[in-house]
Amino acid sequence: MVERLRMFRPDMVGISSPTELFPDVLRVARVVKNIFSDIPVVYGGHHATAVPIEVLEVCEYIDIVVKGEGEETMQEMADGLDYKEVRGLLYRNGSSIIKNSPRNGTERLDDIPMPARHLLDMDFYTQQSHCLIRNLTLRATTMLTSRGCPFDCSFCVESLQFGKKPRYHSISRVLAELDDIINRYQIEAIYFLDEGFLTSASRVAELCEALIKDSYNERIKWAAQARVDSLNRDLLDLMKAAGCIQLECGFETASDRLLADVNKRTSHKKNLEIIDLIKSSGIRCLANIIMGLPGETEEEFYETVRFIKNSGVDSVSFSKFSPHPGSSIYIDLIKKGTILEKFWENDVNCYEKFDLTSMPEERFKTLYKEIRNSLIQRINTRDRMMNTSILKRMLNISFQELRYRALHSPMMILKFILNSITVRIFHKTR
Repeated sequence: MVERLRMFRPDMVGISSPTELFPDVLRVARVVKNIFSDIPVVYGGHHATAVPIEVLEVCEYIDIVVKGEGEETMQEMADGLDYKEVRGLLYRNGSSIIKNSPRNGTERLDDIPMPARHLLDMDFYTQQSHCLIRNLTLRATTMLTSRGCPFDCSFCVESLQFGKKPRYHSISRVLAELDDIINRYQIEAIYFLDEGFLTSASRVAELCEALIKDSYNERIKWAAQARVDSLNRDLLDLMKAAGCIQLECGFETASDRLLADVNKRTSHKKNLEIIDLIKSSGIRCLANIIMGLPGETEEEFYETVRFIKNSGVDSVSFSKFSPHPGSSIYIDLIKKGTILEKFWENDVNCYEKFDLTSMPEERFKTLYKEIRNSLIQRINTRDRMMNTSILKRMLNISFQELRYRALHSPMMILKFILNSITVRIFHKTR
């Protein structure tokens, strides 16, 4: 990074991160300031929007914080507009922190230019991988077709930066961007990043009909996130016909009590029904699971484990609860004195230390690690192997990754091959 900075000699450095990576932001900002002390370092994103004053208080190397959406704000700063005139900024003036008037999000998303993907190493970012559309090895990239989420999941901070009112790119703009990506980068699949992709079922239906009409469904596959309460049979059949191959659903937990606590507007029974509906439509289902929600009991923990085992989901994203600044859970925990207001300040492992369950701390850590390393790893490994032949997986490994594995442990290559064979034999025997 130091080498690149000295070569590029930037006029301004921008950094964005979620709360979990803020300690990394501190290190990056320090490096920048050590090389170019007079260059402004600007920080944005969800964490910056949630606690902008606190960020400036704890990090002397960050000069400016952007609150909310950053496109117009960064453009005005890059054009040289006086900081006092730029809405959405917080910055230092001596020992004081100046807070400018807020900036509303862009109302017409089509006014924002397409992402400048040509400035990135797109060969690297579109190489075949099983990480983007989970467990399916595809040459893929991402698109954002909307912003804003009208829902109130108590652990979520999406609406802090993008607001509660959904805003959408027009269908014609979505198709134009899709066409550009396909022609430039020869990708096989798109992952729609929208948190609120299905906040308007009629818009999704319109998009699907357009994809079918213009034969995009024959050229590209896609995946998206979906709320459980937004799906029905007709819409799923249409999405499947339009090229949808996977939906990610935030089931979070099997406990109806905890689902109500985090305001998910669903139930254990409803979640099982939706999984059956998705699978019977021929679409893969990935379950997003959060373990360690505040007050979770050991019985509720195992309830979720049974749900994962028996629900029939194809793969699982398994994470430990994190209280994100700005979320209603975070605010409640601060008021109760359960967590410190700036726990995220400088400890890269701060989230690893959290245990807000009703279980003894060591018991929860043991259970979480045990389930992650046995059940979750087994489900995801089996799913990945069933969707990629051994030869194809070997061919899909980049030279750099292969070299890394060989240098660090030749046994890793042998273990990789044996694991692939074992999983496939187990599946066929069963």
